[in-house]
Amino acid sequence: LTSVNFGDCKLLTDKGVTELASHCPGLTSVDFGDCNLLTDKGVTELASHCPGLTSVNFGGCNLLTDKGVTELASHCPGLTSVNFGDCKLLTDKGV
Repeated sequence: LTSVNFGDCKLLTDKGVTELASHCPGLTSVDFGDCNLLTDKGVTELASHCPGLTSVNFGGCNLLTDKGVTELASHCPGLTSVNFGDCKLLTDKGV
């Protein structure tokens, strides 16, 4: 499995993302847009288990902060496409 789309899955939590990442380390593209319950914990687990990610969409994930963005950037150097649109807690520090 290399690509998943869970966009608008409003009840998906960090636990689900962690399970997915631990069982699918070959993921390269993920879409978690508008998954409102995801936090930095889920993003950090995803990044640490799936370092080959090249495309991520976390648009509308309102609980994400600079910490999650920083973890993703440090663990996934091959990222070529990212979407953090409407993530209201992100600041210049995360960019």
